[in-house]
Parts: sequence; C-alpha cells; structure tokens
Amino acid sequence: MHHLTTLELLNPAHFEGELNGRPTKLFLLRNVNGVCVAISNVGAKVLQIAVPDRAGQLGDVTLGYDSLDSLQKGLPSMGAFVGRYAGRITNARFSFAGSDYILQANAGKHCLHGGPNGSRHQVFEAQQEGAQTLKLQHLFEQHIDGFPGTVQLQLSYHLGNDNALTISHHATTTAASTPLSFTSHMFLTWTAKPLLASTACA
Repeated sequence: MHHLTTLELLNPAHFEGELNGRPTKLFLLRNVNGVCVAISNVGAKVLQIAVPDRAGQLGDVTLGYDSLDSLQKGLPSMGAFVGRYAGRITNARFSFAGSDYILQANAGKHCLHGGPNGSRHQVFEAQQEGAQTLKLQHLFEQHIDGFPGTVQLQLSYHLGNDNALTISHHATTTAASTPLSFTSHMFLTWTAKPLLASTACA
C-alpha cells in the first residue's frame, strides 16, 4: 500500500503481467492542472489520485497498491468497481422472476460483491482515449457467476480539467432479466495541506 509521504506516481511497469490469461496494465489519466489518476484494469481499480497543493507538491487522496503483486495480496475491494451485484446476498441465494438461484459463497455463508467471480477479481478489457479518458468493459456470464442472464458492462473514467473524476457505466442484459447493483469502492482520504482544487467522484 502507498501512503502520502514522499509521494511518487505509480509506475505502470510494476503492473504489467497476466491474470486468468489476460494482460494486466496500469493507466494514467492527467489533466492540465497536474492531477494524475492511476487505474488498473484488474477490477477497474482506482489506485492513486495525485493532486498538487498550493506549492505544487503532490498528495494522494485515495488508498491503493504500488504493484500487481501487492494488489493481488491486498484487499480485493480497495479501489475496485464492484458488480455484478454490490452488497451482501444472505445465504448466497435469492429468488427472482419466479426462479431460485444459488450462488457461490465468499463471505462465510453469504455472497459478497458478486461472489468470487465478481468484477473486482476480473481483468477488464481497457482502452485509453487520450490523456483524460479510460474506457473498460467486462462480460458477466451466468455459467461463471451463477446470476441469471449475461451482462455486458461498459465503464468509463474521465478526468476533467475541473479536477472532477467522473465514473459512468452502462450495462446491457441478454438471455434473461437480472438484478444488478454496481458501485465504485474507492478508499478516499485527504492530505494535511490545502489542495489547489478539490477532486470529486460522480
């Protein structure tokens, strides 16, 4: 885990590797104010938001990890985009549209944040569009995670020149209707020094 003292921007080379047969990468978004947001395609995790203070010194306002190895060994929810169902499903089972579904338990006898195959454990397909936008996608399949239907998730991170980090997503279901619940699970903090401008997540 990285901290706020002697801040260095995360190195993309430390996140290059392979998980589940897919390449892993770290992407850096930058705006005209010197703000930098580091996002891994593993779990679509926001691992660093570096913002300059009045003296131009960078401070980090979110918690994350500094390598692929530490990310894999760390808390799976930290910084992740969680789905296909964020939250806890009691006893890893539910009824929907007249059918009963039994899921894989991963929090005692319960199913948490989409189970062991939820998006926080997956390697997203990712493409950076310019310096300020990252687009990712992931396909949730019923035979893998146990939820009804197949879901195509389109996810976008955009860092504006107003220092706002905007997260937008769109999900399309096929084969069957399904309950969905997505959320960003960033662990935000703050520096002791006044910031040049605040960061916001939407």
